Amino acid sequence: MQTAEIATGVKPIIDNRLDVFDLGEADTLKRGEVKMAGVVPDSSVYRGVEDINSFIKRIFEFMHQLKNAYGTEDINILLSGHRCTTGGIGAYFEGIPMDGNVLRYSSDNGQYKVYKFN
Repeated sequence: MQTAEIATGVKPIIDNRLDVFDLGEADTLKRGEVKMAGVVPDSSVYRGVEDINSFIKRIFEFMHQLKNAYGTEDINILLSGHRCTTGGIGAYFEGIPMDGNVLRYSSDNGQYKVYKFN
C-alpha cells in the first residue's frame, strides 16, 4: 500500500482479494523448517493454510471485476502486492502453470510487469 502511494501520489484503493496467501501456522516458521505439499505448506501438518485454488479464485475474481470495469479504457492501473499476489495476477494473464506454481510470474522487489486486458 505504501509502495502504491509513493509511486502514484494517490491514496490506494485496498481490496482484500489481493491479500497474501495465508500460510496458517507455517507463517511463523523459517522456510527450511516447513513441510511442503507442492508449492504450499502441507495443510495436513499446519492448520489454517489457505487452499491454493481459493487463493487463485479470489485473485481472478478481482481481475475479472477490474477488466469488466476498465478493460476497454485506455488507462494505466497500478497493482502493488507481495510475491504471491503478483504471481496470481501474472497467472490471470499468462495462465496457471502445469505445476501450479504461480510464483514464476511474480515481480521481484522493485520490479514491475506490464499486462494488457484483451
